[in-house]
Amino acid sequence: MTSERGERHLLDLALDRLAAWMGPDTVHEGIELQAARISADWISGDASFVTGGGDAFFTPSGARGVIEQSGDAYAADAGGTTVIPYSLSVDLNHRKASVTWTPPGQSTRTASFTLEAHRNHLAADAQTILLSDDGSTDDAGYLLSFILL
Repeated sequence: MTSERGERHLLDLALDRLAAWMGPDTVHEGIELQAARISADWISGDASFVTGGGDAFFTPSGARGVIEQSGDAYAADAGGTTVIPYSLSVDLNHRKASVTWTPPGQSTRTASFTLEAHRNHLAADAQTILLSDDGSTDDAGYLLSFILL
């Protein structure tokens, strides 16, 4: 079992890698970011969704920086697929993320969460970094997938 200190070290390695990959003077194309929100609160109509992925934009600041993305997310249920506009901000300095989305016919919602790393996707030559939430403000689960291009 990994200790809390070990988990934080793994997360810092992942965040450092993202910042270095996206940082100034790099020759990489960038990253593709896909996010998923998983909610089991179907009774209240709380949406689970997956973002369409796509390019994310990096702003260097502090020791690492911030990665942002916006676009369309997709929620599927028995009635079909629903498009949900979203914006996502991943603060690499503070190990936090926030996502804002607007379900059809409802008010805009925002959730924040602390990031947690997945050890099996942090090999030095891996092209994917997976981060999940370590508790969110809305009790849903979140998963962020970064593909290094």
